[in-house]
Amino acid sequence: MKLDEELIFKILEITKNCKSISEIAHQLYLSQPYISQVIKNAEKFYNVKLINRKRIPIYLTPAGEQVKEGLSKIISERNKINTNLRPFIESEENTIRISYTPIWSRQQGIIFNELQKHYPNTKFLLCNVFTSNTSYNLIVNHTSDIFWGRYLKGKEITSTFLYRQIAYLLIPKNSPLFERGKREIAFSNEKFNQLNGTNLVSLESDSWFQQAVNHVFLDNGIKTKQSVIMNDFIGAAELAIQGWGINVTLANTLDYISTKEEFNYMKLPLSMLNLDTGLSISNEASKKVQQIANSLAQIINDVGWRV
Repeated sequence: MKLDEELIFKILEITKNCKSISEIAHQLYLSQPYISQVIKNAEKFYNVKLINRKRIPIYLTPAGEQVKEGLSKIISERNKINTNLRPFIESEENTIRISYTPIWSRQQGIIFNELQKHYPNTKFLLCNVFTSNTSYNLIVNHTSDIFWGRYLKGKEITSTFLYRQIAYLLIPKNSPLFERGKREIAFSNEKFNQLNGTNLVSLESDSWFQQAVNHVFLDNGIKTKQSVIMNDFIGAAELAIQGWGINVTLANTLDYISTKEEFNYMKLPLSMLNLDTGLSISNEASKKVQQIANSLAQIINDVGWRV
C-alpha cells in the first residue's frame, strides 16, 4: 500500500485545531469521505489507531503523535535532499520557493518584479499561505525557501523583522457603535468595551491572526457571539459591513471591500495587537537563498508597505 505521507502529516498536524474529520476536510479543501479513507489506510499500514474519532473534539493518540513526529523528520530530510540537489538539476537549479500570506496582493507585483530584476536568471515559485500557523513547518521541512508573513521565532530558522501591521475594527451600520456620516472613528477604550455581547465575523480557529484577536477580547473582558466563520480576510470583512457582526481585520483589507455599504472602521493601537511581520528562512538555507531573502527585505522596505 502506497501512502501519501505529506497528506497524512498535514492531517495529523492540523488535528489539534479541529473538532471533527469534517473540519479537517474543510481546512484541506478535500471531501470528508476521502480524508476518512486516507486515515483508515494509514492506520491499516501502521497497524495502530492514529486519531481518536469516537468523541468530539477528536484528538491524536500517542501512536498518532509518534507517526506525526516521524513523518515530519522523513519529509524534512527528503525535502532537504531535493533542495541540496537542485544545483545539479538543470531545470531546478534556479528555482526559489517563496510563501506569503494572500492579503498582501496589491503591491506583490511591484515587489516581485523588482526582485526578478535583481535575479533575472532565477525562477520564483510563489505560493499563498492563508494561515501562518503552518508557516514554521514550511521552512523547517524545506517545503519553502522563504516565508513572508508573521514574524517567526525558533531555533531552526532565522527571521528578519520588517514592520508591525495595523489592525482595524469594522463596525456595521446596525451596531450601537455606528456613527452615521463618518467612515473612520477614533479609538477609545470606552467604545471598545461596548463590544461585549456583540456578533462577531471571525476567521477560522487555526488562524494565528484570529487567535491574537480572540486574546485581545479575552484580555479586555469582552465576550462576543461568533455569528459566522470565514476562511479569508476579505470575505469576512464584506460580511461584517453587510451587518453580520463586527470584524477585526488588517489595514490592507480596506482596499478590497465595498465602499457602497455604510460602516465605520476604527484603528486599533499598535500596542493592542502584536502583528510583527518578517521574512524567515532555514538556518540551513543556501547562500543564494540568504542573499535573495536579504534583497527581498530591502525591496519591501524601499517600496514601502501600508502598515
